[in-house]
Amino acid sequence: MNDGFASVVSTPDYEAKMLYGIKITRPCRINESAVIYNTQKGGDHYEEISSADYNLFAYGGWRYGVYVLSLSNCRTKIDKLNEAIKREEVREPKRQKYKESILKQLDTAHTRYLKIEEKLNQIKSINHGTSQE
Repeated sequence: MNDGFASVVSTPDYEAKMLYGIKITRPCRINESAVIYNTQKGGDHYEEISSADYNLFAYGGWRYGVYVLSLSNCRTKIDKLNEAIKREEVREPKRQKYKESILKQLDTAHTRYLKIEEKLNQIKSINHGTSQE
């Protein structure tokens, strides 16, 4: 759990870090496993990731898993925002400020997606022994 960029969200009961909406917790008690949550899913409570998602972390490590899940979260958000734009375009009366708000959120999500994608590609190039110059 050594990641200087991740936010520390520990309590007396567990050590935890969060990065791009993915939270890893490790209980302070010995013999208890770490648990990873996707904070972007589950509504009012954090949802533990699936076994397939745990395999991402086992395969590529903490940052790789975080980036892959974060890209998936971004794609989901972008899809929802695009659907909201489509609904707003056929709605009467038009709500211009609402549509502008959605477009701003869409731009933010797209920018975040590109930033995370670039970081994931850097990890992939390092792991495959190639450089992007």
